[in-house]
Amino acid sequence: MVLVASGVVAAPVLAQVVTPPPSQVTPIDWNIPKPPPAPEIPPVEFTPPPEPARPVTPPPAKLPDLPYKALAEKGPDGKILPLSDPLHIAATRRNPMLPEGYMDQIAPVLEERQGRVDTLVVANLDVVEKIEDGIFESVDFNNRATVRTLMDTIRPMTSAMKTLGEDLRERGLMDQMQTRFNNKIVNEYVRAVNEEKAASAAKDKVQSGQSLLMSLYKQNVDEFMFTYEKSMAHACGRFGEVLSGVQADEAALSKAREIGAQAANATTDAEKLATLKGLRDVLTLDQRRQMVDKAIKLWHESRKPQ
Repeated sequence: MVLVASGVVAAPVLAQVVTPPPSQVTPIDWNIPKPPPAPEIPPVEFTPPPEPARPVTPPPAKLPDLPYKALAEKGPDGKILPLSDPLHIAATRRNPMLPEGYMDQIAPVLEERQGRVDTLVVANLDVVEKIEDGIFESVDFNNRATVRTLMDTIRPMTSAMKTLGEDLRERGLMDQMQTRFNNKIVNEYVRAVNEEKAASAAKDKVQSGQSLLMSLYKQNVDEFMFTYEKSMAHACGRFGEVLSGVQADEAALSKAREIGAQAANATTDAEKLATLKGLRDVLTLDQRRQMVDKAIKLWHESRKPQ
């Protein structure tokens, strides 16, 4: 037997040839002209300009040591006498820095101010009554919130009129030193009255300090309260005339006359004013405004030289 070897023919192996990546890739925008590189800007050192020198406020000049008669004069009983003028007007009369005849010079200003005071008292009678009831005395002057509330309450009057010295200074009728001397006289009087009250009430230092602060704040409404208190105390002797300007029914007017008669029998102005508070239960606020307006007019008439 002849064996024929079968030959196995191997098929050729086909391998995939991969082209290696180029060493450099040509950008797609190779044919677009490029702008030149931005120049390098060296850092700039900024030196702030020197602050301008702040003006130095010189200390206020010392008030001259001039003799004058203090407002706190004592009567036979050793107590300080009440003033016959509003506090700031009384201080102006005693100011030694003012020339002779000065009060005559400012008489038109005082008359104008009095007219404004009269109007403000009537218009703000509700505020005046709160002051009369002790709104100042009820404030803790170490508490800013309560002080702010107080100042907001009296602002309708105090914002409409400055104290006499400040008013005269703005009008060019007083210079700064004269105004300061006026304030010195006012503050000395306030302190003297406060010390007298503290001594009689046996107040400690804290209470005395509170009382002094209260008095210093309260002097800003002195002109208003002086006019109100003097006119109403004077009205007790002429209450029928005062009520003639009040538009109210006969029942209310009759009760008001009774209260007026009781006030007329009171001994002191303070007792008269305390009695007249009863009118608030009889007359409306607008009716009381009519009454106070008439009372102020009668008071001014009584002060005119005969």
